[in-house]
Amino acid sequence: MSAGWVLSNEDFFSGALSDKINYLKLRASWGQNGNVSSIGIGEWLNAIGAGMLYPDANGNLIVGAAPTSLANPDLTWETSEQLDVGADLAFFNNRLNVTVDYFNKKTKDLLTDGNAPLIAGNTLRTKNAGNVENKGFEFEVTYNNKAVSRNSLSYEISGNFSTLKNNVSFLDPNSPIIYGAGIGTGWSATAIKVGYPLWYFNGYKTGGIFQTQDEITSYLSKTGITGYSPKPGEPIVVDVNGDKQISPADMTYIGSPHPNITYGGRLSVAYKGFDLLVFVQGQAGNEILMGFNRTDRGTANKPLFFYTNRWTGAGSTNSWFASNTSNPYIYNSDLMIFDGSYTKIRQLQLGYTLPQSLMDRAKIKNARVYVSLDDFFTFTKYPGVDPEGGSNGQNSIGIDRGGYPIPRKAIVGLTFTF
Repeated sequence: MSAGWVLSNEDFFSGALSDKINYLKLRASWGQNGNVSSIGIGEWLNAIGAGMLYPDANGNLIVGAAPTSLANPDLTWETSEQLDVGADLAFFNNRLNVTVDYFNKKTKDLLTDGNAPLIAGNTLRTKNAGNVENKGFEFEVTYNNKAVSRNSLSYEISGNFSTLKNNVSFLDPNSPIIYGAGIGTGWSATAIKVGYPLWYFNGYKTGGIFQTQDEITSYLSKTGITGYSPKPGEPIVVDVNGDKQISPADMTYIGSPHPNITYGGRLSVAYKGFDLLVFVQGQAGNEILMGFNRTDRGTANKPLFFYTNRWTGAGSTNSWFASNTSNPYIYNSDLMIFDGSYTKIRQLQLGYTLPQSLMDRAKIKNARVYVSLDDFFTFTKYPGVDPEGGSNGQNSIGIDRGGYPIPRKAIVGLTFTF
């Protein structure tokens, strides 16, 4: 349901106020949507799998069937509830338009992969696990100056800006942490936990690089750390839970795949038949997990900076490790987490519309030639191939598995109408 109030239509909205503001509307909306798209038909029932073999009394193998998952009669919709409050304004004879919104979206009964204690005797495919909140602000500004003729300057400038805070507010007490996407052998690289972003990156924290054997000996003696026998050039791993052991129990939050800010901009200019279009888009505040570097793919190619930035001896670097393809405290850690912020020029297009007097001779209504560079320019600190190359899968968001990057395109074209 939604409601709006156009204040600029009211009698009290006059005089100096109406001279400065041409249009003002306040609005609010609230609604709920149900989602079951991520589960199959009848998934609340226990599944039966055929092809099981067992011997009869005479030792002959008989083909049978057995349950392959547990029933979940309490499985229900995943519900998204969203509140939006906003305003629309126009200034300077409607040339400047401004839109402001605040949104608060709550997803309840989140559908995730299930888990069950071993005593249950089978797996649980899907369950309603918790609640997630997404809230933030959205801003959009557009200014236009329409031309009165072909020889006049016409332009439009627009920009948008959004903030986002993602947080898991509730989980089933029986599952205080839910693990998601795996990378390589035995590493659950994403997880859900109350108070953290949805599907945050889960791994080891590091605190620099061991420089010498004496430094390692002193460190192990002072901390009493066991379970890790590092060599010079390998990372210092943080004992997060304080049990004086380095183990998978020390894996913790090491980054978020969700951007804090997304933004975009568009410039359109036309003058004497020429036109220029520039479209920019980007985001900031998110991390990327470079997941194509794995301990079980030791002979796979690595990015060049693995070599140029590597530790080569005491004092060479305290931020990158020595050549190593098998240490899980390297590849399952924050050393594989990188800033995912970027700005892309999605489209840079220059065109020219031929004069109508020339088109009339050719009996053509209009004709335009153009050159366009699409996704051609990317500005980012991410050292991988493409900051958008990561997976957008449900529990794999932000993981770069080495997929094909968005291609750069150069296009030359001609459009005309008879």
